[in-house]
Amino acid sequence: MAGVDLQVISVPSVAGVSMAGVDFQLQGSSGTCWPPESGPAATSRWTCPRARSGSPVPVCNKVDQDNSPLDFEYIAHPDFPAYRVRWPVKRYQACRCGTACGAAGRLSAAACKCACVLKNGGGPAYNADGTLVRGRPMVYECGALCGCPAASCLNRVTQRGMEHRLEVFRSKETEWGVRTLDLIQPGAFVCEYSGDVLTVDDGQSTDWGNYVDPRKFPARWMEWGDASAALPDKEEGQHKFPELTTGPGYVLDVSRRRNLAVYISHSSAPNVFAQFVIRGNEDESYPHLMVFAMDTIPPMRELSVDYGIDRQV
Repeated sequence: MAGVDLQVISVPSVAGVSMAGVDFQLQGSSGTCWPPESGPAATSRWTCPRARSGSPVPVCNKVDQDNSPLDFEYIAHPDFPAYRVRWPVKRYQACRCGTACGAAGRLSAAACKCACVLKNGGGPAYNADGTLVRGRPMVYECGALCGCPAASCLNRVTQRGMEHRLEVFRSKETEWGVRTLDLIQPGAFVCEYSGDVLTVDDGQSTDWGNYVDPRKFPARWMEWGDASAALPDKEEGQHKFPELTTGPGYVLDVSRRRNLAVYISHSSAPNVFAQFVIRGNEDESYPHLMVFAMDTIPPMRELSVDYGIDRQV
């Protein structure tokens, strides 16, 4: 697969493989992989906690005997260092909203005084259905110190986890890839990139290989959404969004632990894009690397993202 090197030693196709707390249950040709492809059939389920259903993520291979995804420990979310909290509790201006924050569709963006929402250029980051209003350099969600209810706050979309059923599958065209089993609406949250967090200097270079480097993703978020739909026009020369003081200061090492996102294929015409997300008082140099839908994605359609590979010399 372009973007991530998956050439590793695969484990044997045996039933009931269990490793590092991740349960794999290999099935035969009667598994859930559809549509069927020619060649030997082997369907497995890679257990991943999904927010609503708790269903495992299917891993499907009906092309050959490669089961290399099973070589890795599944890590749903990156373990960021404890010192990534930017502001101490006493200095951080958390929101004190007793209800949902930043619902798009209010009479005006100014109607919401949520401190977190105001960081998003003065307008809500998400619509009432949880879709992203538009791409931004950084999306600021409410965090642990905020007074809004975590279960219903509209400014905590990514914290509720994956809403759509995704499947890691093998094909002759892209080797390993990810496809959706559900209809995904434009702007919907899809998943998060995860792996072991390694701090890097601004000038330090990393090859894609076994690393996912947030700094190398093109700003495809600029192509998503209409600013006029949610943000009032401002005087010429003023920025609609706060300027970022720093870029991502980490990479994700996926050589040992990873999640399904690393199997998303590269495309110069992608249907999903990467978006940085910060929660509450987190350090902006350690943003979450989230994936959102750029288009309507029908069931059984493969996901693709722009890794910036075509732009590299």
